[in-house]
Amino acid sequence: MFFRFLVVLFWLLLIMNFSGQGLEQQDLSPYLEKMKWLEKGILELSRIQFYYHGELQDSYADPLGFAHFMIRKTAHFVLYGFLGLSLFWALRGIGLHRLSSFFITGMVVFIVAVIDESRQYFIPGRTGCFQDVILDVSGCAVFILGVLLFKFVLKYL
Repeated sequence: MFFRFLVVLFWLLLIMNFSGQGLEQQDLSPYLEKMKWLEKGILELSRIQFYYHGELQDSYADPLGFAHFMIRKTAHFVLYGFLGLSLFWALRGIGLHRLSSFFITGMVVFIVAVIDESRQYFIPGRTGCFQDVILDVSGCAVFILGVLLFKFVLKYL
């Protein structure tokens, strides 16, 4: 049981580590620029445009910038997905009902995400964004529900 909460702590510390880094420490541009195939591949796909945090994201206008954006947002989704999944696992391990564990996990992940985004206002080159909080909580929910669905399918196959 103690090990399960150590896993939760691991994901929390990893998130806080990434959150505390300036944008220049997380800049993947030098690596992405070497991947000419990536830019070409993005331009061969249908154009994707949307606004995020008040800025237009456009796959054709800046393909490598778009790839960088998508990698960063995917990292949000996945890190918080694993945080939520590990917390859900830990709460189930102490005997909480599945539904209670799901809601408590959701609330904790929401609070951590709000603190994380608020903290980023004080990091040079970073800004907090409520859309990231929604993305983080969505990652948590999708990971937990995905595992529960997988277990359900395995049980009834």
